[in-house]
Amino acid sequence: TAMDTLLNRHRLTMNGLFDLSHLESHVCSHLQRVYACLAMGLLAAAAGAYIGMYLVPLYGLVAALASLGLLLYIQSGRDNFGPERHAAFAAFCALSGSGMAPLIGLAIDMDPSILVNAIIITMVVTVCFCGAALLAKTSRWMMYLAGPLASGLTVLLLLSLANIFVRSPFMFDITLKLTLLVFCGFMVYDTQKIVEMARMGDKDYISHCLDLFMDVVEVFRVVLILLMKQQDDGGKEKRKKSKN
Repeated sequence: TAMDTLLNRHRLTMNGLFDLSHLESHVCSHLQRVYACLAMGLLAAAAGAYIGMYLVPLYGLVAALASLGLLLYIQSGRDNFGPERHAAFAAFCALSGSGMAPLIGLAIDMDPSILVNAIIITMVVTVCFCGAALLAKTSRWMMYLAGPLASGLTVLLLLSLANIFVRSPFMFDITLKLTLLVFCGFMVYDTQKIVEMARMGDKDYISHCLDLFMDVVEVFRVVLILLMKQQDDGGKEKRKKSKN
């Protein structure tokens, strides 16, 4: 019947949309480890943020130095997949989450729904951009994003330094949106880099996961600030209308 034909076409379209058959089996296995490690890291970051807000403040110079030490340890043992390296990764993620505790606490004080919306938006962005990189049949061109993304980071650094002296709300807004754009690009680039590295025999899923973790955390941070800014601007508009 016409309905059966339509359903079959829809099923074929969906199967093609989520088709990863162009990826080798060992690459798919590697990606599973990477994303499992990423899930663990994000849970550790959430726990770190909770500890930083409600139990022990774990941010500042000491936490930054500890994070740097953990990062160097993680990157130095690329052939080590033992529990101590996993623990170092989890600790680094927890400290990263704790470092965002003041910002998250401010968002909750402003409106708890801001935090929920930021988490949802970050999840959608991550799935869309990482998924696009994985599903693309011809994806070698994504490896050429390194140059433009590095240039984007340089522009962001210059804008941030300039705004220390200028203190322009407009420049701050532009910097935030450009940061979001650049790190969405990094999600695509890092995902494709993981695929290519796995094809070349690099099985260090912890180091690969670290790149994605930093991308996700930065996207979450920027989205959270943008939502807080939107809420604050909306409150100012309401106060102006009430005065008039």
